[in-house]
Amino acid sequence: MAVNKRTTTTRNNRKSLQSTADAELTKLKIRLNKKREYIAILELELFNTRVTIHEFMELYDKRVGHLETYLSALRRKLYEELEAQRPAPEEPDADNLGVEDEEEFTYQDRDNGNGWRKIGKAKKSKYSPKMEEQIKNLFRELARRFHPDLTSDPEEKKWREEVMTRVNQAYSNRDLKALRALAEQPDRPVDAPNQTKEQEIASLRAELKRLDGVIADLKARIKHLEESPAWQLKMEARLKRRSGADLLTELEAKMREQIADLEERLIVMGIDIGPLSAAEPAG
Repeated sequence: MAVNKRTTTTRNNRKSLQSTADAELTKLKIRLNKKREYIAILELELFNTRVTIHEFMELYDKRVGHLETYLSALRRKLYEELEAQRPAPEEPDADNLGVEDEEEFTYQDRDNGNGWRKIGKAKKSKYSPKMEEQIKNLFRELARRFHPDLTSDPEEKKWREEVMTRVNQAYSNRDLKALRALAEQPDRPVDAPNQTKEQEIASLRAELKRLDGVIADLKARIKHLEESPAWQLKMEARLKRRSGADLLTELEAKMREQIADLEERLIVMGIDIGPLSAAEPAG
């Protein structure tokens, strides 16, 4: 009777431990899935922020960048000529070594209330909102499943990098068919080795800690992009559009005005701007 009682007690203790381990595993897996979903959201935000900046800067370079380059060349020419014409002082004098006051040239004109005309229309997506939402949701799901940072195993990480390269390409091309095909793949190239529950719990805890670092890194990268001059200019352009204005049109007009002033100043000074004017952007 005593032996049977001890056996029953041991069996009950083992079941209790197993039940506790199962509950812990379930809790850890839920936390892990939530972190993976959050990483997928951050990854999508990072990807879209990069694309938005790239597209805006391409438009900026096309509309304003060439003017900015030409304006810089004119300023450099004026500075060089002023320096060449400046008589050398007889004795060094720290108070007289500065460049003569010149007109400050800027291309921002925040106080102008004339209202520049808005040119062009925003490019409309050729994809329906429903399809865009499907593509976006699929990308998030695939990033949650295949992102390289979701594993610490070198071989699996390499495999995940290859999969995510195809995922990013399909998302960039808005290829819903390709994204759906990628979604049919297994989550891992090979089955994970069998682990005891204690080993699995320890592994999940370590993975949760590692994913916290991944999340912090993604947030820092997004913040870095959102603090960049290109993103700030993009946000300013968005605010201008809401008020019916166009920032790039304003910058373009302001720069052309500054270019005309500089060219006139150089000509009055008798300075040949022929080599520069040959590269002058069309009006």
